[in-house]
Amino acid sequence: MATDRFNHPYFSNWDVHLFDDAPVGRQHSVRWARLVLDFHTGVLIFALLIGQPILFFIISLHHFIGNWLWYFVGAPMHCGLRSDVPDFRKCVRTITLDPISEFLYWHMNWHLENHMFAAVPCYNLPKLHQVVADDMPKPRTMFGAWKEMRETYRKQLEHPTYECDTRLPVSKKEKFEREEKLEAALGTESLEMVH
Repeated sequence: MATDRFNHPYFSNWDVHLFDDAPVGRQHSVRWARLVLDFHTGVLIFALLIGQPILFFIISLHHFIGNWLWYFVGAPMHCGLRSDVPDFRKCVRTITLDPISEFLYWHMNWHLENHMFAAVPCYNLPKLHQVVADDMPKPRTMFGAWKEMRETYRKQLEHPTYECDTRLPVSKKEKFEREEKLEAALGTESLEMVH
């Protein structure tokens, strides 16, 4: 984009049509791409001049170096789950991680809790999970989440609209309602015999 050539063979010509109706937007994008390249070139030159090439890696390449953790942890959060339901428990996963990865990922592995209670700071998400655990699906491990995604992918090869339907625990309210119905049907004495 910085070279202002929008007919690159690897992009299937989408880039040619990207700015068909917006030549001003095209020039803005070209200027921005050039500014970004100039900035990172300047960082490289500055880092080499002061004898600290690590600055270039920290400032300019950090996203490429640390992206592996985002990919392996971030991809399973929604992938393959239901997309047309209002219940976050069906469309978001929580996964458990080792303490170092959890810290580096800002505790966002408690992703379901983050979606349901967005105002809770990231460092309190593990505590929040303990409070609401009875109403949440059991957290998956990293391996378990990737295994579930792989199974979903295989099913989608045969049935493209397939989505993994997370099993939900029976809520306390539902348990109470069931016991009330059972009590009404059997009577209190019979229910005490069952327990």
